[in-house]
Amino acid sequence: MNLVIDYYLVSTHESETNRKAFGALGLFLCIYVAIKLKKRRQLRLYKVRPINRNRRKTGNYRYYKDMKLKDSSQFFKYTCMTVSMFDKLLKKVSSKITKQTRSDGICPEQRLVITLQ
Repeated sequence: MNLVIDYYLVSTHESETNRKAFGALGLFLCIYVAIKLKKRRQLRLYKVRPINRNRRKTGNYRYYKDMKLKDSSQFFKYTCMTVSMFDKLLKKVSSKITKQTRSDGICPEQRLVITLQ
């Protein structure tokens, strides 16, 4: 009986040690994968998108217009909606966001872009 108890104590101690070792190994692997994913670079199509090259010279509204006409995926990132959805929304809210008392030079489309940005 004494031998059985000794064997049980040794085997439980070894399994606990193994569990700790596997736990440490699992933690190490998780950290390693997280670091690798963080360091992995995204393949880019452009170094600088063509519509962004003249952005500082032409201004944000011109940048938006070029984006709307030429680059629909970037427009979606910029406004979180497609061009057709943007046009529908603009038709619905343009009368409400137009200023009638003051001539400040900002059209409803510009106001909506600024709001969505």
